[in-house]
Amino acid sequence: MAEALTAARVLEFTTERDLVVLMELLGLAREPEPTPAEARPGKKPTRRRPTSPVVPGGGDTTALPVVAGMLTVAEPLPSEPVAPIAYVSAKPLDPGPASGGSVAYEPIVPLHQLRAAMTMIIRRPRRSVLVDIEAAVELLAEKRPLEQLPRLTEQTLDGGVTIIADVGPEMLPYLDDVDHLVESAQHVAGEPETRVCWIEDSADLPPLGTEHPTMIISTLGAARAPGSPPGSAARWQELARTMINDEIDVTAVVPHRRRWTDHPAEVRFVAWDDLSEVGRGRT
Repeated sequence: MAEALTAARVLEFTTERDLVVLMELLGLAREPEPTPAEARPGKKPTRRRPTSPVVPGGGDTTALPVVAGMLTVAEPLPSEPVAPIAYVSAKPLDPGPASGGSVAYEPIVPLHQLRAAMTMIIRRPRRSVLVDIEAAVELLAEKRPLEQLPRLTEQTLDGGVTIIADVGPEMLPYLDDVDHLVESAQHVAGEPETRVCWIEDSADLPPLGTEHPTMIISTLGAARAPGSPPGSAARWQELARTMINDEIDVTAVVPHRRRWTDHPAEVRFVAWDDLSEVGRGRT
């Protein structure tokens, strides 16, 4: 207060209002007493939150501790247990769109190239009814007798074909390809002229004739598979030698390109990857 009086004397504050302003500036003004909540206009009295413990159940509450100015609340629980909320099953979701089915088969090579390759494999030369003019002129120039007119040689599919289709364990991954190759050969040579032998091992092969060329569709035992009989490769090699000894025209159409050194050289091998080149007459 001494500092306030000194400041008032220096500033020449003489009125009560000036002294009140000076006291507020110096932070020495007395704070007004709080007004009761009930006396404040527009202000509702706040309800004091109970702090005494709440005892559940319907027991005697006379023994509860009572604190002055505190509110004790004790409410009995219902005698029956609370029932769970009823489960309501939701409507099942609509089924998704139908699947497009199995994956479509993709041919080994385009169909027109495959049929061209089958034509090159199955066709065989034969003597034509047409006269070979150049050969006849040479005979006359050499003054040799024309006892029999020379004939042209032409390629034909009239002889048909015998197909040995391997559907054993080793060919399980290629069954669709085997069916496709057989159907293509039947389309080229004609179904009546195509003899198909479905076998699971070379030991199941029936006797073959020499009047038709033979086409083998198989791995020839080169790929081992679970369930394949032992010695499969050796039996295929023996079968190839038997065919060559019987003068059977054999062509093996195999899935993999590799050297088949264990088989007779007379057996022609065509890998599936080379069928397009065979159809163009390049191999």
